[in-house]
Amino acid sequence: MASGCFVITFDSTHQAIAMEKRLKGMFQSQLMPTPRQITSGCGFAIKLKTQDRAQLDGLLQEAEPGYHLYALENGDYIPQTL
Repeated sequence: MASGCFVITFDSTHQAIAMEKRLKGMFQSQLMPTPRQITSGCGFAIKLKTQDRAQLDGLLQEAEPGYHLYALENGDYIPQTL
């Protein structure tokens, strides 16, 4: 992943807020409205930048289920698997 830019969407607002707290200080991240191109159960998403995909994957694997990870490449949201 050249850009290292990702978007995480959630099934619930509670999950989005909890993840925002977990990411604080670890990654450059920002809570944002879920992009229209992505279907989600919640209106919030988190955009973050990292070159350390392994650290991000580890953090997400510890999180409760209900999130979806996308790589942001040239304005497109590419679904990612862990």
